[in-house]
Amino acid sequence: MPKRNQPTSIRAELVEPLTEILRDRELDIRQWPADEAAAYRDNGGFREGAAAVQQVKMSKAAAAIEAVFAEALRDAELKAYLEGVAAAQSMTGFSDETFRSILDKDGHANIDLDGSVIS
Repeated sequence: MPKRNQPTSIRAELVEPLTEILRDRELDIRQWPADEAAAYRDNGGFREGAAAVQQVKMSKAAAAIEAVFAEALRDAELKAYLEGVAAAQSMTGFSDETFRSILDKDGHANIDLDGSVIS
């Protein structure tokens, strides 16, 4: 018997935007979010209006998802940058003061040598 795939966990910040894609709106468009109601009204017939509403929902969800992953990407890039500078320090033996000046020069004055944010 084939194994069933275990559902993967979803990041908490993504639950709401993904749920919004699937949420069924009542027939009274006066109760809809303004952007979805406008998309429905401005796009002619029933099918075109429904497609426009779905596009608005997808756009909002995509923006929310992009924001979550942009933050994760920034964190990963910073970690890789710090690891690269630390590797260069271990190979060449430059001082922590030089490490600090590299961080300052590259616009990371608020980052400590261990990667933590300096208040």
